[in-house]
Amino acid sequence: MSSRLRIIRWVFLVVRQRRGVLLLFGLLTLVAAWIALRLQFDFTPQALFSGQHDLVDFNERTKETFGHTDNIMLVVQTVAELSSQGGKGTAGKDGGTPSMLVPAALNWHVAVCQNLAKVPGIERIDALATLRMPRPRLLGRSSMRMIPVIRHVPVDAEEADLVRRKIDDQPLLDGALISADRRTLAIVLHLDPTRKDYQHLRETAQRVEQVIEKTPPPAGYDMFLGGLPAMRVEIVNNLRKDQLLIIPLCAIAFALIEAALFRCWAGILIPAVAILVGLTWTLAAMVLLGQPLTILSNILPVLLMIVGVSTCVHFLNCYAEQAERHPHDREQAVYETVRHMALACFLTSLTTALGFLSLIFAHSQLLSDLGWQAAMGIGFFYVATMGCCATLAPYFRAPCATRWRGNSSPSSPESSACSPLARGAWRAGRLAVEHPRLTLYAGLMVIAGSILVSQHTEINSLLAETFDENNPQIARMRLIENQLGGFMPMEVVFTAPPTDTSRPAKAFQQARTWYRLVAFDRFVHTRPEVLFSRSLVDLYRQVDRLLPGGPQLKQYHGPGHKITQDQTERLETRLREIDRALQRQAKNTSYSSYLSSDGRQTRMLLRMRDQGTHLDREFAGVLQQQLALLFPSGCGTRYRITGEAYVAAIALNRFIHDLFVSLVAISLFIFLVIGLLLRSARLGLISILPNITPLAMTMGYIGLKGYSLSMSNVIVFAISLGVAVDDTIHFLARFREEWESGKIHGESDVMPAIRRACLGTGRAILMSTILIVSGLSILLLSAFVPTRHFAELSTVTMVSALFGDLLILPASLMLFWPAGTARRVLRTKGSVSQE
Repeated sequence: MSSRLRIIRWVFLVVRQRRGVLLLFGLLTLVAAWIALRLQFDFTPQALFSGQHDLVDFNERTKETFGHTDNIMLVVQTVAELSSQGGKGTAGKDGGTPSMLVPAALNWHVAVCQNLAKVPGIERIDALATLRMPRPRLLGRSSMRMIPVIRHVPVDAEEADLVRRKIDDQPLLDGALISADRRTLAIVLHLDPTRKDYQHLRETAQRVEQVIEKTPPPAGYDMFLGGLPAMRVEIVNNLRKDQLLIIPLCAIAFALIEAALFRCWAGILIPAVAILVGLTWTLAAMVLLGQPLTILSNILPVLLMIVGVSTCVHFLNCYAEQAERHPHDREQAVYETVRHMALACFLTSLTTALGFLSLIFAHSQLLSDLGWQAAMGIGFFYVATMGCCATLAPYFRAPCATRWRGNSSPSSPESSACSPLARGAWRAGRLAVEHPRLTLYAGLMVIAGSILVSQHTEINSLLAETFDENNPQIARMRLIENQLGGFMPMEVVFTAPPTDTSRPAKAFQQARTWYRLVAFDRFVHTRPEVLFSRSLVDLYRQVDRLLPGGPQLKQYHGPGHKITQDQTERLETRLREIDRALQRQAKNTSYSSYLSSDGRQTRMLLRMRDQGTHLDREFAGVLQQQLALLFPSGCGTRYRITGEAYVAAIALNRFIHDLFVSLVAISLFIFLVIGLLLRSARLGLISILPNITPLAMTMGYIGLKGYSLSMSNVIVFAISLGVAVDDTIHFLARFREEWESGKIHGESDVMPAIRRACLGTGRAILMSTILIVSGLSILLLSAFVPTRHFAELSTVTMVSALFGDLLILPASLMLFWPAGTARRVLRTKGSVSQE
């Protein structure tokens, strides 16, 4: 038995037993709704980069060795004027403007730290109020002692002046805990590195916000929450608001447009029930499979609604036509609708699912999960839409806005009895079939022009692009960048070989390795991309000033500079002395953050401006070149770049590359499936150009607007392949049916089949496009910028698909189906004109 007959018999059975099926659907939907209420959100770094095994594994090992840099939440205390200016100011240390090193500000700082110490989930607090600074010790075993920065509370003018002198003597604090102009302080909260899930971060952020509210600043000062965890919590909060606002608004928009297009209850209620059932089943399945909604999959509910609406529109359009042929037998009209639509809808669902399944080949686990989740949802929606349409349609009068008004077909499509949408679809199709070569040449020129415009489109993503420029989070992020060295970490990890077994822990206290580290440290300090850097070199130089006889570390002479054996020995002796001093005070210093316990690894921590992944990749390339120059393969010291900024940049590049490779491969497979299921290799080939058109035009639009290929923007291409191809399949299926019907009645030309396909399916294509674009327009209300870009680009894709389906596709059929038909039609038209 053929697949078409199996599907039709299954749906016929559903129609006959529609009361039982509706009851079953209702019970399943109620259970699914109860389960779907437990749906979770996830926006952790692991979710973004999971699947990038080599990048993520090394990054995680680095965190285990030196400490986590992505679980740091900041409480920023600053003068009020900087909050609105993004941290830009001109006052220096003694500029006479408000400072954080006055008694009132310091007492407020101490009070905030004391209250934060009571907050669960915070493992450690780094701040001036908790900091202990090294000082030389004249007597005793250790050459250094640690003293608190703030020794007496409450802080008076004398203590504040002493604090200022201590900080001025500690240049390593600049950009770490206090700004260079002394107008901003950072309270660094180290959270539990094993708890990076959204729920834990949100609870911790809420508790910290409560402390901020209960500890108001003095007049002229401000305080806010910042850092990567805080930004992620804010992003997820926006996503949750979007889901609660946009989905109902989309449903309302769909209902209003359907009411205007169909002018009957069937056109409103049947799609609404089908979408509700399919969406509830999908979300419940995600809960049962332990899958949360992520920054990518948050578009899934709206996307599946669009797919469901499109299927319902095509079904109801066909039901309206069949109801005209069987005006007194609704059940027979549904049977005929199923016979015409079951296979076409199955094919569109299959190809849409395959389009999304192309994502599973990506390295990114997040993208791969989106692929199979969407494919699963498409499967649920096929069952829901076909089941609901087939069982509910007999209870409703068919839509009155059918292909033709009345019960008989007009003699001409231009007749006033023909619906406006049908006439519009045929006018586009007639233009194409009357000038097929010109239409194809124009289409090819548009595709070529779009590709040309998009040539310089960059693969890039910024954290700031998540929010509008006037969002308070952007101003706070800029303030942290300008005052406190930012919070986007990039790290360079150096690994020394286990060479000298007599001194296994002294690899980085050797002169030749030390000079190379100093050279690289100096190079990094010259780079404008780096807002903040700390390394073993900075730490050693600071301690060198405090030890007896210091400072003794010589300035950089270059890796190739020749020094005497005596100078080498004195340098290495001093380095070992610094090492011993730091080891004794390891609990009170950050030594373990820069040197591993076995002494074989050290890292340099860089904090970058939110400049985008494209510039981060370029800067990483510059670092690689300098590292290769300073640490050649023969030196024994290996190096590797890591950190959140670097991992994000490389992962996004792989993400885009994998996606396009997957799309090319799956495109060929989809066109093969179309040819097999429509039993025509020619139709499979003809379908290629119309479906490439929306992809190319969307890419051209991105280039024209100057957008970058970010993670959210590029998903539109997978959706283009999956969703826009649906209309092509419906058109080809209808054309094939009309052409075979025409052969039975003695028609030999392809023109009548194209005309009937345009008047019938072309009208449904216009209706579904209007509905989809209307639904997508609701996404423009989102507070989430990537969601708005998705709506904009998807709208361009759907409008471009109209160009492919109503112009390029009819022209291709005229030229290539079947061989010689176009020439015969054109000759016939020419002879008629002569007569």
